[in-house]
Amino acid sequence: MIFRKKNSGLKHEKNIKNDNVVSDKFLRETVKKHIEYVKSTSPNVHCLTNVVTMQDVANMLLAAGGSAIMAQDIKEMEDITKISSATLINMGVPSDEKIAAYIEAGKAANKLGHPVIFDPVGVGASEYRKKCAGNILENVRPDIIRCNQEEAEVLLGFDNSDNTESGTAENNRENTSSNGVESSIKLTEAEQEKTAIGLAKKYDTVAFISGSLDVISDGEHILKKDGGDARMRKVSGTGCMLSALCALFAAGEYMSLSISENEIEKKENKAKKYLYAAYSAGKVWKNVASNTGAWLDIKGRGIGMYHCMMFDELEKVMR
Repeated sequence: MIFRKKNSGLKHEKNIKNDNVVSDKFLRETVKKHIEYVKSTSPNVHCLTNVVTMQDVANMLLAAGGSAIMAQDIKEMEDITKISSATLINMGVPSDEKIAAYIEAGKAANKLGHPVIFDPVGVGASEYRKKCAGNILENVRPDIIRCNQEEAEVLLGFDNSDNTESGTAENNRENTSSNGVESSIKLTEAEQEKTAIGLAKKYDTVAFISGSLDVISDGEHILKKDGGDARMRKVSGTGCMLSALCALFAAGEYMSLSISENEIEKKENKAKKYLYAAYSAGKVWKNVASNTGAWLDIKGRGIGMYHCMMFDELEKVMR
C-alpha cells in the first residue's frame, strides 16, 4: 500500500513500510526528532571524502549544525575516529593509501559502535574501484550504504551466488556500461525496491538508493520518497553531501540515544539500524532541493546561485 502526502513540500511523496501505511504524522515527528538530535548534540563527523567535494561537504555539515574533521593519513585514523561520532567513507578518488586508511577508520568505528556510512562513488567505473569497494566491505560493516542505482547493482553483484533479491537480471547487470559517478541505468520502481532490500540484506545495513525517487530499506522495511529538484544533478557533489548528511543524522541519533535513559528507545533504535536517520536526512535534502529551486524560479537566477543557496536553505530547514 502506498501513502501519498497531499500537503508536503515534496510532490507525490511515497512511503511504504512492510506494506502498511506509514502515517504523515509519524514521519513528520520522526524527521523533527532527528533534527533535534543533531541540534542537541552538534555531532562531529569524520569525513573520509574526496577532494572534489571536500569543502562543500564541510560547509554543508556546518550549515546543518554539525562539524567535520577530514583526516586522511592512516597513522591518525584511530585517534580521529575516537573523537568523532560517525565515520563517512567516500571513495570518489580512490588510491591504495586512501583505501587502507578508510578500512582502518571503519574498523575503529565498528569497534567503538559509531555509525559508519559508505558511499561507493562510481564503483562500476573501473575494476580498480570494484576491488577497492570489495576490500572495504570485507573489512568494515557500514550502517548505511548511500548510493545511486548503478552503484547499488554493482555492489549487489559482487557475489553471484545469490541474486534472488536483485532488482534486475544478472545478465543486464553484467552488460551495463558505467557512466562514471552518475548512474547509467534506470530501474523501475519495483526493481529499485528489490535492489534496496537485497543490498540491505547482503551487507546487513540500511540501503539508501537515491535519485528522483529515493528508496531506503533495512532489508525488512521500505521507505520511499520523491520530489526535490532536477537542478541538483547540475551541481557537483550533491550526492556526497547527502551521504555526509546521513552520517550527521546517524551521529545525532547515536549520541542522543547513548545518553538517553530510555532503554526501550535504545532497543528500538538498535533494531531499526538507522533506517529513520537515513530517511530524515533524505527528506531534509529533498526539501532543500525543492525550496532552493522554488527560490531560483521566483528570482530568475541560475545554477551558480542554486549551489550557494542550498546552504542557506539547509540552515533554515534545520532550525
